[in-house]
Amino acid sequence: LSLNAGAYEVVSNPYTLNNLADGRYTLSVRAVDAGGRKDATPATYTWTIITEPPTPPTFTAVTEDRGPVNNDGVTSDNTIRLSGKAQAGVEVTVSEAERGVLGKVKANDSGDWTFNYENTALPAGVYRFTAIATDIAGNVSKVSSTFTVTIDLTRPDVAISTEAKAPVSKAFPIQLKFTEEVYGLTPADINVTGATLSELKEVNKSTYTATITPPTNGQGTVAISLAADKATDLAGNGNTASNKLEIAYDLKRPKVTLTSDAPQIVKAPFTVKFTFDEAVTGFTAADITI
Repeated sequence: LSLNAGAYEVVSNPYTLNNLADGRYTLSVRAVDAGGRKDATPATYTWTIITEPPTPPTFTAVTEDRGPVNNDGVTSDNTIRLSGKAQAGVEVTVSEAERGVLGKVKANDSGDWTFNYENTALPAGVYRFTAIATDIAGNVSKVSSTFTVTIDLTRPDVAISTEAKAPVSKAFPIQLKFTEEVYGLTPADINVTGATLSELKEVNKSTYTATITPPTNGQGTVAISLAADKATDLAGNGNTASNKLEIAYDLKRPKVTLTSDAPQIVKAPFTVKFTFDEAVTGFTAADITI
């Protein structure tokens, strides 16, 4: 008998091997007749001893992890895949705190594994996943660290408002108020007709301000709105369409015409008529220069 290509020795039958360490073993057995002739094709048997449990698996990602922050575990995708690392070849059992065991998957030769849970549409909520590894000998690892995934399916709403009173006669501020924090809003995303937008500023992630400037010496109506899906929340949900804010503006200076029925040469008081091309307020005698 030879163990792992060691020297052959004569043993009795049955033969017991004791205190073997974890590892791979090959036992070779050959017969020798009375004349000392040795079997040229010994019988062999190979086995592996594993007594140490595998290391716990780890989670590395959820797919798709939508939104502006990569791999933060917050997503609007409710049909997910979970990926991780483990010892090569082990069976990984994935569980969720409220749902129990979800299924099993085998780690490849590099220790990578992916559990496909895309056939289940998860409702919005917080999910806490764990995993264990089982090797070919049946040894079971300790439970992995918890991997938390938050599924958010709510789109942020937005309202556009201003404290300016119509008709406005100069540039005025507007506010865009979202129902939650959003990311990716740019000036080009905001629809403005009848004016120009500038100075888009972030007060906080849910509140933004901007300045609206009507055209010089013009009259009309400014309309401001934000279309859907111009900004996203942390989970990647696009905003809903905003209200349309409309406000009249009047930057046109009123013109005035002076007329009188009096002759060019007068000897007594006479009347002068002041005619404006639109309604005005605040006009007094002190405003007139003679």
